[in-house]
Amino acid sequence: MKINEEKFFSTIRRVHSFIKWQGEIEFIKVMFRIIYGYFYRHKFAKCGNILILYCPYKIHGFSHIYIGKNFVAGRNLWLDAITCHSTQTFNPIIEIGNNVGLSNEVHIGCTNRIKIGNNVLIGSYVTIEDHNHGYYDSFYLTKHESPDIPPVKRKLTDEGYIDIEDNVWIGDKVSILSNTKIGKGSIIGANSVVKGEIPPNSIAAGVPAKVTKKYNFEKKMWIKI
Repeated sequence: MKINEEKFFSTIRRVHSFIKWQGEIEFIKVMFRIIYGYFYRHKFAKCGNILILYCPYKIHGFSHIYIGKNFVAGRNLWLDAITCHSTQTFNPIIEIGNNVGLSNEVHIGCTNRIKIGNNVLIGSYVTIEDHNHGYYDSFYLTKHESPDIPPVKRKLTDEGYIDIEDNVWIGDKVSILSNTKIGKGSIIGANSVVKGEIPPNSIAAGVPAKVTKKYNFEKKMWIKI
C-alpha cells in the first residue's frame, strides 16, 4: 500500500501540535475515543467516522440517528431522538451531514425531524429542538394545554421540523425552535432565538432572530439591509 507522504506528515504535525497544546494524557484519551467510536458507530442508523472529544455525553435513540463523515463534538453532547414520552410514541429522524462540528454543551432533541447539512459549525450551549412541552398556538385549538398541568406531564408536540442547510455557522448560546429553516451559507449570531425561515447567505441575530445582512456575490461583500 502506497502512503501519501503529504497526508502522513500533515497528520504527524497535527498530532504534535495537539500533544503540545493538551498534553500526552489528553492525546491518549482522544485516541481511545476514536477507537471506541469506531466500534459503537454500528448502533446508529447510519454513521461515518465520529469523534466526541470529551466525556460525558448522552445519546438516545441510536437507530433514529443518521450521521455522515467527520463528525466532531465537544463536552456534554446530548443527542436525543425521542421515541416515547408517557403514553406517546414517536418516530423521529435526526440527520447530520458530513464535516459537522459541535462545540461543548450542544443539545439536539427531536420527536419528528431535524436535518443538519454538510460543513455546519455549531457553537457552545446551543439548543436545537423540533418540539414543545404542550400545544399553545392558535393553530391547535383543540389541543391547548392547561397551565394547571405540570409541564413535564404535558404532551410533546410532534409535527415540527428543523432544517439547517449546508455551510451554516451557529454562534454560542443560540436556541433554534420548532418549524425553522436556516438557508445555506447563513450565520446566526450568539444568544439568538430562531424560529421561522432565515434566507440563504444571510446574517441573522436577536430575539427573535432577524436578518441584518446579506451576502452580495457581485460585490463580494456582506451588505446591511
